[in-house]
Amino acid sequence: MLLQSEDGVIRIFPAVPSDWKYAAFDSLRATGAFLVSARMEEGRLIEVEILAEKGGSAVLQNGFPEGRYRLVAENKAAVRDKDEFHIETKRGDRLRLKVKEP
Repeated sequence: MLLQSEDGVIRIFPAVPSDWKYAAFDSLRATGAFLVSARMEEGRLIEVEILAEKGGSAVLQNGFPEGRYRLVAENKAAVRDKDEFHIETKRGDRLRLKVKEP
């Protein structure tokens, strides 16, 4: 499974086989009219992009290594809380999380 979206929580690559080292998807629809794209390399989440088609709230489960991501957003729409990002968006907002290079 590449994307799971239920109870307001978006999970990226929640059930990908462990021998899959590379995977990606583009514009899968999550609950709440969010289009989600993501990329995994060497078995690690590298990038997630969320486009809010209508705006609203969502929670993204954090699949990035601790402290190894950077947030790129038009309005700084995500707030990190433990293992989740709480997202508040307006229609058309785009949020990107990428692994930080060492």
